[in-house]
Amino acid sequence: MLYYNLKPIMKLRGISHPYSFLVNAGFSPKIAQKISGGTMRSLRMSHVERLCLALMCEPNDLLAWKPNPEGVYPENLPLYNLQPAEDETMNLHNTLLKMPYDELKALTQKIKELKEEE
Repeated sequence: MLYYNLKPIMKLRGISHPYSFLVNAGFSPKIAQKISGGTMRSLRMSHVERLCLALMCEPNDLLAWKPNPEGVYPENLPLYNLQPAEDETMNLHNTLLKMPYDELKALTQKIKELKEEE
């Protein structure tokens, strides 16, 4: 089953109030409530695009797939790429807090280099 899996990307982006974020991104309060509450079953393409622009992501980042337990699927099924990672609790802020200062400096330098390559 395909479903919208926005919690991990919201968490990585440091968005602690998804509803407010979505309203500020131009979603109506009703749509923002459904999206932030995880009850949205389908989205118009314009909404998907608006989400991607606001979250700086791709549509595939918004979706996840959970195989039906009774289903039989080929091993090379592309939908397997949409299975959420085992650890959806990744928290960049906590990771950075635990890094030694010299590693933070090296990471900052690497990010700067990558930005310059763009």
